[in-house]
Amino acid sequence: MSDAHQGWRAVAVGALQGWVRDASLRPVAHAPDTSAPPDGPHAQQARQGQEIAAHHTGGKHAHPAPGSYRVALGALALRVAPDINAPVLQRLAQGSLLEVLPQAPQAQFSAVQVDGQRGWVETQWLFPAF
Repeated sequence: MSDAHQGWRAVAVGALQGWVRDASLRPVAHAPDTSAPPDGPHAQQARQGQEIAAHHTGGKHAHPAPGSYRVALGALALRVAPDINAPVLQRLAQGSLLEVLPQAPQAQFSAVQVDGQRGWVETQWLFPAF
């Protein structure tokens, strides 16, 4: 979806599709993370050549197994509850390290802990921290 039409651009974010004004978009450069990798369970599994399993709740969303993950989206909302309208505790920077908790996921949200603070984030914006 990249067609522009009279100042509007078709976009897709995860499973959502829609239109935004061209003026509200700006290019983003992705900078690779240069920090040392964590030594969590996913990193250990990857080094041993093991597959990293994801939780699947039977719905359309696959959820990550508990362990260390990084944030793939700048300003990802850490929310007080698994609801898009729930208050935001903080905004997480792209590349931030967090722990997915062994708590049952709710819809598209996973329970996480970041720097001692617990909350909920949208699962689609997480990737394993190797």
